[in-house]
Amino acid sequence: MTATKLRHDQDEARQSWSGLESIISKNTAAAERFCQSAKQYAQTKVEHPCVLIVDDEPRVGQSLERCFEQVFGAHVKHSANVEQALALARTYPIHLVIVDLHLPGRPGWQLVEELRTSSLVPLAPVILISGLVDDGQLEEIATKCGANAFLHKPFELEALKAKVKHLFRLDQTGDFPQVARAR
Repeated sequence: MTATKLRHDQDEARQSWSGLESIISKNTAAAERFCQSAKQYAQTKVEHPCVLIVDDEPRVGQSLERCFEQVFGAHVKHSANVEQALALARTYPIHLVIVDLHLPGRPGWQLVEELRTSSLVPLAPVILISGLVDDGQLEEIATKCGANAFLHKPFELEALKAKVKHLFRLDQTGDFPQVARAR
């Protein structure tokens, strides 16, 4: 690497850092509130988690509801579209979101983005599900919109349980302690 190239790279790095410092200083209060919320969320032990299932197929919603109620002792809220899901997220403390990619009205990835950028449930893990795209596409969409995991329909409930156990550090009793922060 030449000295000129090195100086150029150092100048670019300084400018980038300067811009980043400006953004950080403008948003310090908001960032501190977010960090405090994240810390409290990660340290909270949840006795009865609330799971939001967003799927317009009644059979899928009912199967998932039974699974979460019986296996995890969770309270389940079910929605068939993005608007209903947002209303539920405003009303209940949500600890996990399972959302179908293809919903009537707005697609599921838009819900994930909105949940991530709003104060509704920015930290709750989200699993994106779909039977209409291949695993590669689903993974790409899940990553772009901010979902923590994805599953291709049809899936076995054991696969879902494994994803949930991975997202939450579930102990032997099945309790929902802290959220795993792998991302």
